[in-house]
Amino acid sequence: AAAPGSCSVSNPVVEADMEAIPSASIATTVGTPVTVATSCVNNSTTTAALNVGCAVTGAPADAVTSCKVDNVVVTLPLSSLAAGKAIHCETSFTPASAGTVTITTTATSSSYDPNTGNNTVTTTLSTSLLTDMAVVITGPDTAPLNQPVTLVSTCTNNGPHPAVNALCSPSAIVEA
Repeated sequence: AAAPGSCSVSNPVVEADMEAIPSASIATTVGTPVTVATSCVNNSTTTAALNVGCAVTGAPADAVTSCKVDNVVVTLPLSSLAAGKAIHCETSFTPASAGTVTITTTATSSSYDPNTGNNTVTTTLSTSLLTDMAVVITGPDTAPLNQPVTLVSTCTNNGPHPAVNALCSPSAIVEA
């Protein structure tokens, strides 16, 4: 209680446990469009206030990210996000080269976050070259019993990209 002639002011702390949710790891090929879906959720029982965001970084420069709340496109940061609500973001691009892309999603808010350990996650995208390896085995349709037979195997990469460390191991079926 305040002494006579004085007052006390209480400033409640606005608290929101923002959590980033990653996409599963993705394997794709060069030249194939891909979309990575991530989310940022307000796990608290109160509204996250001021500067609520779901930042997606690490994607190629030509990537396009679009975010929605309740299936409505939004511009980040938001002024607030109700308890239990989520910002769902989709980042789309077409990988131009083989390798790994690591996409980082970070949930933010100006509200006090009691669990900052769940604010940042990563999604790994492994991109490989698209190849189409084919084996053709040629030789006689029949052969005399107990006589050697010569078979020729041809391995071809039908593309569209070069095969790296390609191994051609044809096997023939021998019937008696």
